[in-house]
Amino acid sequence: MKKLNINKKELPAGVLIGIMVIYSIMPIVGRFFSDILSTYAYMLMLLVLTALVVFEKGMKTIEYFVLLILPLLLWKVLEYFGGYGLSFSVSDIIMWGYGVLLDFLPVIVAVYIMKNHERLVKPIAVVLFVACVVTALTSTIYLYVEPDAARFLATTYETDDPRFRLLGWMNVGGYTEVYTMLLLYPLVIYAFKRKKIHAVTAIAIALILLFFILRSQYTIALLLFMVTSVLFFTKKNLTSKNVWLMLGISVVLIFVLWSFVSAGLELLAKNIESKEISNRLMMLSGGVDGLAHGEDRRWSIYWMSLNTIFRYPLIGGFWFGAKIGGHSFLLDFFANWGILGAFAMFVVYRKIYNMFYKPYRHDEGFGYILWIFLQTLFLSLVNTGVWIAVIGFFVPILLCFIENKRDIKSIRLKIKE
Repeated sequence: MKKLNINKKELPAGVLIGIMVIYSIMPIVGRFFSDILSTYAYMLMLLVLTALVVFEKGMKTIEYFVLLILPLLLWKVLEYFGGYGLSFSVSDIIMWGYGVLLDFLPVIVAVYIMKNHERLVKPIAVVLFVACVVTALTSTIYLYVEPDAARFLATTYETDDPRFRLLGWMNVGGYTEVYTMLLLYPLVIYAFKRKKIHAVTAIAIALILLFFILRSQYTIALLLFMVTSVLFFTKKNLTSKNVWLMLGISVVLIFVLWSFVSAGLELLAKNIESKEISNRLMMLSGGVDGLAHGEDRRWSIYWMSLNTIFRYPLIGGFWFGAKIGGHSFLLDFFANWGILGAFAMFVVYRKIYNMFYKPYRHDEGFGYILWIFLQTLFLSLVNTGVWIAVIGFFVPILLCFIENKRDIKSIRLKIKE
């Protein structure tokens, strides 16, 4: 086996970054910290990692990372008031600071690696890939024994529940793991198109993910998987214009040929094993009426946030105690904070896009990379979660790995601007 070319000075940060990756992907690691060590041990690890990264070269890097993160803090400040109101207790501030670390440290780490430590790209990418495959396999195997386990993980808030702890030790992934892997799925197709992996490997990974999604019973995940799989049949040099054209034509065809789309969804609902997915596909096949009268009230939940946006578009409904649906990160955030909230999220996504995605815009196949970013936005629109770690760390690292670090220098130049 080829020896990894890692400088001894990079090793402490590299090890902590690797732990952060597997903690994010493998529930068993999170369970280990909770039961054997403590959540505070993980918090301490993140603080040490932050110190190693941010203070690496003294005041120069401190100023650099402060300027990098400062524009993004508006989002977290608004989130603080949304969660804690005008309370400024020490415990509230500490928990808020921990949340800031969880969201922004992955971005800082990605910049740290690609700016000065390219040699960490390969080992971190390998750790991420292995963690995803192992978790997908262990989860799928267990979910054949207990089919509703993933749904339980998505709905329970009792982290000390014996069943919750058992599933963690069995390395069973739920909502976070399913959608993290789904958001990384276009990279599998991109790697295949770039001839970095064989067709058999790409299909095997796709099938593992498909079985994981089916056993987890997440309808949106299944539909996104099916739509993204279409990229297997698109041309190698897919451009951003091609992607926008595909999406535009698809939207038009769905409206024009809705009766056929509805029939297809109904057929799929009747032939799928999961009762949960089947029921939701049947609701979706009914269009707006089906969603409006569905048992999970998803449509009415979205409209609750939309109505608040329409009523308080400038300053948001938070100040007036207006209700939000609670099932769409973007709609809920805009409903709470109005234009200020929209601006905060625009800054976050724009900065991440400019740093990690825009440098590839002249490459053949940029459409595949753009697809990753767009599906993340879509998922945050129809579901909860911002997925900063995915688009601000996992994807950039895997992209550089797939490209054999060919684009490291261009990304580094972009980061320096």
